Amino acid sequence: MDELSEIHADAIETGAGGLVVLWSQDHTFFDGKISAEGGSFSGNGGLVETSSNGKLEVVKGKVDTLSFSGEMGVWLLDPRFVQIGLSGSACSSDSDSYGDCSSSSSSCYLPTSVFQNLTTDLTIKAYCCITINASFNVTTHPDNPNKANVVFNACNDGTQLVIYTILMTRSFPILLLEFVL
Repeated sequence: MDELSEIHADAIETGAGGLVVLWSQDHTFFDGKISAEGGSFSGNGGLVETSSNGKLEVVKGKVDTLSFSGEMGVWLLDPRFVQIGLSGSACSSDSDSYGDCSSSSSSCYLPTSVFQNLTTDLTIKAYCCITINASFNVTTHPDNPNKANVVFNACNDGTQLVIYTILMTRSFPILLLEFVL
């Protein structure tokens, strides 16, 4: 999906935003805009998933699941490895097998700037691991009446699920919770 492309699954006045799945067997490239906003009078934001069984690239992609009268929706990214750092311009994941955790060369690199001015809750679900190499703040877009939540889910070699949740509050920027299942 190139940077000039847009997909809209928005409710108009009432109702929840829709479901948009951008998925491929080999290579998903997301550089455009997807919105799944809730209705202006009532309704929650929708669900957007950008995924691939092979390679996932997110360079300039923008997701908006705002709701001015309900709960914000969710954007799901689910590569095998995720590395978050001060720099990095793309999520890319090359491999022949989704469940192969033997090499970290297929990481999805996310710059910390992706967590600024969010217009959606963000769930990053890595099959193998999530590495955070830099401190960062999570901020919500100023026009958003809700605060964005960020959830990190990582299965350690597919056997242990670790869930990190960053909850935004109006008075404190981050509350990090860890759950090991």
